[in-house]
Amino acid sequence: STPDEIEAAVGHAWTVGVTKIGAVYQDDAFGKEGLEALNAAIAKRGGTAAAVAPVPRGTVDVAAATDAMVAAKPQAVLFIGQSKPAAALIKAMRAKGVSPQFFVLSVASGLHADLGEAAQGVVVSQVVPYPFTELGNPVVREYQSIIGQSSDAKFSYNSLEGFLNAKLIARAVSRTPAPLTRAKVIATLESLNAEDLGGFSVSYGKQSNLGSRFVALTMIRKDGSFAR
Repeated sequence: STPDEIEAAVGHAWTVGVTKIGAVYQDDAFGKEGLEALNAAIAKRGGTAAAVAPVPRGTVDVAAATDAMVAAKPQAVLFIGQSKPAAALIKAMRAKGVSPQFFVLSVASGLHADLGEAAQGVVVSQVVPYPFTELGNPVVREYQSIIGQSSDAKFSYNSLEGFLNAKLIARAVSRTPAPLTRAKVIATLESLNAEDLGGFSVSYGKQSNLGSRFVALTMIRKDGSFAR
């Protein structure tokens, strides 16, 4: 979930002595949920956000948010939203001579496509395992073996997440008695507890559709690849 990603980012920042954190969020339910999670994660550690600023949903209008962050001079800025406004914010802040450690969530993992080499050093939270070389993970091995059969194979976090979703649904369908219905598949999913997809487990219930709480932090390299 978004709160899990934010908790991981704040936890890492605090561990390395980065405690003055600003937040820029897209002004909608997603962004506000993220801001609430950020405030909770910082408060848990005895702090408060250095500054917070919204960006109108569906825009790259980051002027006001940039001014707010530049004035606060935080050690780190967490952007809660999509990659295009995140890229605009990073460009604008650096143009004003302010370059804190930037954090983005998994929804903005394609930041390099919008920012190019300037995305180097941005920390990105990820919600599935490292898809590129982690051959010790059974489901990643399976994913690489299947995806690698394509002539234009390209491993990515997005395609691994899709692969895990497909594997999960296929397993649920195979365990659902005929005749197959949406309600029956949902009931099967809700019965899964610590279901192992191959070194990656998911759990559901009647009151929980979260599935996984896995989060790993990565850093974007100059060429757009990810370092762990």
